[in-house]
Amino acid sequence: MVQSSEDQAAKTEEPTERKVQEAFKKGNLMFVKDVYSVCIMTAWTVSVIFIIPDIVKGILNYMCGLLTHAGNLSFSCGPGVSVGTLFLKVLLYMTPLFIFIIASIILANFLHHFKFYFSFNSVKLDFSKISIASGLSKILSKKNLLDFVANLIKLLLLIVVFTVSVFKFWNTIINYSLLPLHVIMQNIFSQLHFFFILSSVVVGCVACFSYFYSRKIYFNKLKMTRQEIKRELRETEGDHEIKKRIRYRVVQRWQSQLANAVPKADVIVTNPEHFAVALSYNSEVANVPKVTAKGKDMMALRMKYIAKKNNVPIVPNKQLAQGLYKEVAVQGAIPPKYYTIVAEILSFVISMKNSK
Repeated sequence: MVQSSEDQAAKTEEPTERKVQEAFKKGNLMFVKDVYSVCIMTAWTVSVIFIIPDIVKGILNYMCGLLTHAGNLSFSCGPGVSVGTLFLKVLLYMTPLFIFIIASIILANFLHHFKFYFSFNSVKLDFSKISIASGLSKILSKKNLLDFVANLIKLLLLIVVFTVSVFKFWNTIINYSLLPLHVIMQNIFSQLHFFFILSSVVVGCVACFSYFYSRKIYFNKLKMTRQEIKRELRETEGDHEIKKRIRYRVVQRWQSQLANAVPKADVIVTNPEHFAVALSYNSEVANVPKVTAKGKDMMALRMKYIAKKNNVPIVPNKQLAQGLYKEVAVQGAIPPKYYTIVAEILSFVISMKNSK
């Protein structure tokens, strides 16, 4: 228990998105009962105000119609016919209420998790979790203590709301025996409206506090150590040192290739700033010149630097440099459409060497 507390104390970093998603997949979801309570209470409040009055009115009208025409009812098919018809009629009137309550429960789940999520890990049997010590620790946990306090506060507040509602309408309640039925029903619904609206406000306030406090406890449990953050970064993005060494080796290989290819080239054709292509021609090996090296931007500058250092001719030709860079691979022969211009450049270079 002490070691667990020390481990939790070492977890000072906020959980990453990956850690939260892994917790979701394992079925470790944040569950706040008060969120469902306030949604269901709100649903009942809306029902009492907008749906139930019409249902009661429809049922009463139907019952009054049955009683008014009771003498004309036919019982030729047995007394069960009227009872079945009455039951179906009442069920028909109650259908909108059932649909609304079911939709409210689904909406409560959506608002609670901000998305529909189900994990089989949360319902999978795990015998390692069956422990008296762990069971006692869960019973005495902060979350259960919070739920108990929240439920106690809700109960006390609802008792207060009920008492206030009774005292507010007490004079009307004691005079119900003197009032017509329709007036009594209107007063009852007015009292229910007051009670449910005030109860929804009270439960909503408790749910807000419970939700944010439970959220804080939930994410505190998911907090990570700095070592866990570093390990996750290595797993998701790769080791920075390994990437650095790979980049260094690529640069070294590239510089080595340029250092070997450029000094042996017959000419360097440039953009003149952004592209550079090294051309070499050996009539004993191939019938056409080939590209021995090419580069863009920094590589092009490096090629020109090596060429100047080794007295390799540099000829600026924008179209030829861009064309060879884009169309010809290293150690590839130049296309026939460039034969003429390349031959002219090589002839110019050879004449320059002979003149020296």
